[in-house]
Amino acid sequence: MTISKRVSTAVLLIVGLLSVLFVSRSSADPLDNWHVRGAGLTTDTLTGIAYGNGIFVAVGRMNTVLTSPDGINWTKQQLPELHHFVHIEGITFGGGLFVAVGVLQDSFGYPRGTVILSSPNGANWTATFKNVGLSIAYGNGKFVAVGGNLAWSLDGLNWTVNSQPSNLWSIIFSDGQFLALSWDNNEIFSSHDGITWVRRMDGAYSECSRLVGIAYGNHTLAAVGGWCLVCFTGFPCRMVAISHDFIHWTAPEGRTGSALRAVIFGAGNFVAVGWNSIEVSVNGDNWKKITMSNEYALNAVEYIGGTFVAVGENGTILQSDPVPSINETVGVPTLSEWGMMLFMVLAGLLAIINLPNHTRVS
Repeated sequence: MTISKRVSTAVLLIVGLLSVLFVSRSSADPLDNWHVRGAGLTTDTLTGIAYGNGIFVAVGRMNTVLTSPDGINWTKQQLPELHHFVHIEGITFGGGLFVAVGVLQDSFGYPRGTVILSSPNGANWTATFKNVGLSIAYGNGKFVAVGGNLAWSLDGLNWTVNSQPSNLWSIIFSDGQFLALSWDNNEIFSSHDGITWVRRMDGAYSECSRLVGIAYGNHTLAAVGGWCLVCFTGFPCRMVAISHDFIHWTAPEGRTGSALRAVIFGAGNFVAVGWNSIEVSVNGDNWKKITMSNEYALNAVEYIGGTFVAVGENGTILQSDPVPSINETVGVPTLSEWGMMLFMVLAGLLAIINLPNHTRVS
């Protein structure tokens, strides 16, 4: 074999091995793998999760608050005595504080108002009583809570209540603005300051549908929920509504599957959760269902500390494998990958150097 052919062969070998390395690197999807955390700590329903000050905080029904330094090991915390059960419906972190919203309920199951709870560490909480209690978000230096009325606060302790827009169900902060979903007819409202709101989109689908969660990313608005009538009859009732222009809604892949409860965008992915369901999409139009080994009824999901964390019924906490950010995904290889590439290059060079003496040069 001539030297030029030997060189060509070595180069092709190196390129082929590197291609195998990077194909395997890109094809391994960390969102295929989810791990149970905090098993047996509580059987109460979990409804929300947030991260801040180096602490994970999960919240739920029946005064349930759990904290963790790493998302793996969890501790149950106590709320202040409020003479009623607190069913926390949502939580966020901002300005150095965790702030949660919830509904008060007496021992007979009757509602007794709503409450806003704030804490710097997830263990010590201060209660404020306002007529909001479903969902909360933080952005542009302000907390905004919805459910019943709308209220906003600069410090998580002192709140101003607005009556309009009314009947907002879910709120997020994304791309420099608050986005809120209306309970009445699935309309979308937006605001940069949480005070002045603009109706951005008509409701998706008919009044029979119920959207309950929204997320925004990759210039796409994703809303998830279910079809209320068919849900009651036990038939598949999954609902996903997508908009790429804040004008038109589309419904990718129809209603096949269980109703979804929440959706989040992080690390270039939409992740939606619901009854025995985790679904993943990059563009909102094409969704992949994750196969689960057990049935989990999930209520909320967040992208926290480089992983997705979902919470749900019976104290369920699920955490994905680490999911790199978009820059990390296409960026610097790991140390082991650098070592593998160096080995491949050296192997190719040795193949060139160790030519037999009789090799003909062309």
